[in-house]
Amino acid sequence: MSDLDKYQNIVLANRPELAGVLRDFGQQKLSYFVSQVPPVNPHLPAKRKNELIGVITKLTNKLLGVGAGEQIKTYLNQNYFVSTADHHGPISHPFFWQAHLARSIAGQKVHLVLATSNVSLNNSSLPRSLIFHNQNLVEERLHFFSLKNRHLPVWCTEAYKINVIQNITKQINQSKITSTQKILLQNLVNNVYANAKALNAKSYADQIAITNYLLWQNLPNCADNAMVYLEMEQIASELIQKFHLHKPTIINQLIFSEVGQKLYAENYHGISGAFTNDPPHGSFLFWAIQNKMRLALILKDGYLVNEETNYKINLDPKIVSDKLKSRELIPTTALSLSIISFYYGLTCGGGFSQVDYLTSMKWAYLNCASELNNETDNLLIKNTITNYLVASFAFLYLNNNLASSIDWILYQKLEAIELLQQNLNQITLNQAFQTLLPEFYHIITGEFVDPKYIPNIIPILYLT
Repeated sequence: MSDLDKYQNIVLANRPELAGVLRDFGQQKLSYFVSQVPPVNPHLPAKRKNELIGVITKLTNKLLGVGAGEQIKTYLNQNYFVSTADHHGPISHPFFWQAHLARSIAGQKVHLVLATSNVSLNNSSLPRSLIFHNQNLVEERLHFFSLKNRHLPVWCTEAYKINVIQNITKQINQSKITSTQKILLQNLVNNVYANAKALNAKSYADQIAITNYLLWQNLPNCADNAMVYLEMEQIASELIQKFHLHKPTIINQLIFSEVGQKLYAENYHGISGAFTNDPPHGSFLFWAIQNKMRLALILKDGYLVNEETNYKINLDPKIVSDKLKSRELIPTTALSLSIISFYYGLTCGGGFSQVDYLTSMKWAYLNCASELNNETDNLLIKNTITNYLVASFAFLYLNNNLASSIDWILYQKLEAIELLQQNLNQITLNQAFQTLLPEFYHIITGEFVDPKYIPNIIPILYLT
């Protein structure tokens, strides 16, 4: 057995749903795999579909304009699926952008991403930075926020101001890239991140939606694409406020009824993205924001509490609604996905971990629904696709470094698009997954693997 096989076996032993995806589809050519559209759940009530599309369209209109909103409305009516694999930050990290590029090259024009904004600015996905490689192939980062803000979640981070753009300009001038590349990079910053609409946005999360939309249209061969990046938690919050405060839906009962809370506690305990009591991890239904910091909450006597700070909130519909409006409460990943995927039947494509924990959440939610005597939803829940893989593969390198979207702009050659199309027709999903094995192996075991062996065995595309 090769080292590569050993690493992959260890990773997949810890991700059985992912192992199933690679077993069933791993030998498909990447260009074919990313072009496949999952079917709409045949048991989805039209009313629910329209509710979700309405909320997403309204938020898109607000952030990106009516034209983008109409594109998204049409897209969702035809293709009822999204990516929930991404973190809400600049779309430059290889983990996220390369998968979207593959779909662009395969012909997809509209991309809808419901990204998690409940992620710290210092997360390894670098939501506070643009990343690229200089002429020495050393990674450089252009930061929108300093390290003193590193523990802030994107959800409650204030918008950057013009002084940040001025500092980034200084960083570009000091970067070890060619003068031509400096002009390219500065023009990108001016057109995207110093855009008037971005600078006038109310929050960093809103700025991400605006700037990712513009950034994607500045990428080679993507000018006619619509990259719509919205906060998954904001969509869940809006849906709760509009449709689940007073109607006896499953979501209403899980949040506000004693029986539903007990069922949620019994069934979601231990699932990644939900909560664990011993040792304490995650949060129950919601996270709280106090002084711009996240507080994990536990259920105690009908209240959500944080015992270290004495924070306490009554699970009353009016109180919860007010806290959601003020963004003091953030729906957890488990609650957000349960609303979007299981109640509204939206296929949520994920990455390396989501295909497993979303499947666990599905059975947890089904158990809750059955106990709440909501048998009418059983077929909808059972037919919800939870193992749709849309990320966690890569194929574009600068020497031995995974290329960022900024690298794609700075180093792209005239023939790169044609070569990339040929490349995606040659490599398999499993080969593209293997490019990220060192990262996945480290996440699973805590051990580091030298990634330099990967380019020697996988037919990837180099920009240099």
